[in-house]
This record gives sequence, C-alpha cells and structure tokens, in this order.
Amino acid sequence: MSYQAYDTEGFILGSRELGEADMFLSVYTKDFGSVRLLAKGIRFEKSKLRGQVQLFTRAQVQFVIGRELWRLTDARLAHVFQMLEKDLFRFQAASAIARFCKEIVSGSERDPALWQLLEEVFAALDSAGIPASGIPRLLYMFQIKAFQVLGYLPETCPEIVRSLGLEPFENSRPPLTLSERRELDTFLSSVFTYAASPDTHASLVP
Repeated sequence: MSYQAYDTEGFILGSRELGEADMFLSVYTKDFGSVRLLAKGIRFEKSKLRGQVQLFTRAQVQFVIGRELWRLTDARLAHVFQMLEKDLFRFQAASAIARFCKEIVSGSERDPALWQLLEEVFAALDSAGIPASGIPRLLYMFQIKAFQVLGYLPETCPEIVRSLGLEPFENSRPPLTLSERRELDTFLSSVFTYAASPDTHASLVP
C-alpha cells in the first residue's frame, strides 16, 4: 500500500527514544503546524537520517501519514543555530520555548504567524547582539506574542505586557526589574491556567 509523501520545513523541538533504534520527533512545521513523527532506525549509525534532525535546528522533512502514526521518510538539515550549541543558557531558553509549544500549541494545523514568531525568536537567541542578561526579557516577549497569536491574550493587559508585546526581538534593552518580572509572572500564570492543563508550567523564565 502506498502513501502520499508530504514535504515541509520544521523546527525540531523535541525527541524521545523508542525501542532499540527508533525515535519520536516533535516538530513544528511551516505547513502542518505541530506534528509528531516516528523516525524508524534513526539511531543506527548507518541511518541516512542520523544527524539531519538535531534538536533545536531547522530541517527539511518528508513524511507519510499512516493509519496511526506519521512516519519520517527523509530529512535534510537546513540551519544550525550555533549560539545554542555554545551557550547553555540559550540552549535552556530554547528548551523552554519548545516546552511552551508542546503544552500550549495543539493540532496539526498551519499557522503562518506562529511559524514567523518561532523564526524570529530562534534568530534572536542565535544573535550575539542579545546578551545573556536579555534572554529572560526575550522569553517573556515570546510568551506574550505567542498567546496573542493563539488568541489567549486578554484585551485588558498590564502596561508592561502591552509594551513587550509590541517590542521587536532584536532590541537589546535593559534587563527587567524584579517588580516587572513579578507582575509578568502573575499575569502570565493566569493566562496559562486558561490556555493549558493544570500541570503546565506557569512561566518559561527561571
């Protein structure tokens, strides 16, 4: 039985080993939204897919949709974010963004605005122009912008939320004050409670 193959670009946001050589990949794709792909035999050294779908990279992926699983059939590494490989703090920030997508974004549905948001935030994380002290601000900005894109952000928001929602990622601004972070945590916690399951983390920022 033959299956139609689909081809798209995606951010590799997570992976889980399965059995002796297989792996499940969590991928946010440009054309299909959030998908979970089974990569058969990818952990074998001879696998052609090995090294093409590294965590927190962009890859061109091809897959088929079976009765129960979506199976990866081909992949090509498209872009490596070098700063994430060198800086543990930036890698942890990417992990927080991936966790947000797993817990808040559901369904295999194309969302150009969310795709563009991921493009922008990963580019900012990979930029030497954003110092380590600016990463918490960037994570708050991502949460606010993502909730806005997904339709969860209330019309009435604190001034700091409105300000960060309009601020471009590439801006290098002073770190947030402790009082600003507390206000953001309180507000975002209420949005998380509405948008996700009770066990979802209330904030991406440590």
